[in-house]
Amino acid sequence: MQLLKIATLATGRKDPIWSISWCPTSAVLASAGSDCLVRLWAPQTGDCTQAIQRDDERPQEWRCLTTFGATLFPRTLRCVSFNPRLPFLACGSFDSYVYTLRLNSNCEEGSEPNLQEILTSPPKLQLTSTLEGHESEIKCVAFSSSGSLLASCSRDRTVWLWELGIDKDDFESLSILEGHTQDVKYVVWHPCKELLCSCSYDNTVRMWVEDEYDWYCCSVLSAHSSTVWAASFDKLGERLVTVSDDRSVIFWRQIPRRSDDIGRDPSWETFCVLKEQHERAIYTVDWSHQSGLVVTGGGDDALHIYQENPLGKTVTLDDTEEQLASSQDLGDDKVKISYHTEPFSIVATLLNAHEGDINCVKWNPQDGYIFASCGDDGLICIWRVTMEMS
Repeated sequence: MQLLKIATLATGRKDPIWSISWCPTSAVLASAGSDCLVRLWAPQTGDCTQAIQRDDERPQEWRCLTTFGATLFPRTLRCVSFNPRLPFLACGSFDSYVYTLRLNSNCEEGSEPNLQEILTSPPKLQLTSTLEGHESEIKCVAFSSSGSLLASCSRDRTVWLWELGIDKDDFESLSILEGHTQDVKYVVWHPCKELLCSCSYDNTVRMWVEDEYDWYCCSVLSAHSSTVWAASFDKLGERLVTVSDDRSVIFWRQIPRRSDDIGRDPSWETFCVLKEQHERAIYTVDWSHQSGLVVTGGGDDALHIYQENPLGKTVTLDDTEEQLASSQDLGDDKVKISYHTEPFSIVATLLNAHEGDINCVKWNPQDGYIFASCGDDGLICIWRVTMEMS
């Protein structure tokens, strides 16, 4: 496999871009960064609600649909996230506030706004709520799969949960999750249920669920030796990948419950630990729910693509590798060798993908071979993973 850059999106400034988020139903991309602006981007030609064509290898021209926040946000925007169900964006700022923004709608009053309908006309963003509660800069925001819950985390070591109001224009505080002993760097929701994962400067990952009374920590994952910067679930939420300042990529799986485990919280175990994957800290990771590919980026300006390996493999005698499991003499000077590799391995690498730290990577939700990255160089790059032709 190889990586092909199909577009470069420039703000015209060198300010770092910290976060990007794809619209769940189209090729529209949101960005947020040190210039205190939220931007929406889309392909220059054609209907921006159409998926990017993966078989078209020509460079694409993209346009900025709108900018928002020129006089509103006083400090750097650290994160941005689309709501998967409603025409909302949430962003978090260094000023400790979480902001929710509504995309304008031309729908009739009383009808449910549709993202595709909104984005086919010149979009506008409107501030709907300013959520107060955190005592320090916001690190990450994330919507649950239902779109009704919003999680935010902060340097103040807490995770806050917010619930969408009845009028669908405001969020109310639902719960404050405490347990991390240092900054909380990242939050991500399970793709199928209301289970929240948080990553921290305290080197741990915590899982949070709700019982009949309140939210609580149901599991603590401890395998990294330094700050855990980000995490991502697979399509079914049965596995998780985490990345860290220790330069490792760790894959986790939920341990199946036994018949006598009824009522007990699920636990997680590592099943693939890949050490020294980048030259510097790994800041971002995303697991495609379409292709199953995993992408990482970090402080060494490089991108890595990981793919799941088959359980075993057959090679000829002169193609042997380490980690041999067994061999069988087939006669005629031929040897069949079966061996097991790591469950995941790098299948594509691009050095110097950005001129500076890579802060965020996100797969397109409609096409598992296209992703976006952003970095300290003030650029957003759109990439396609292609099969190498012999």
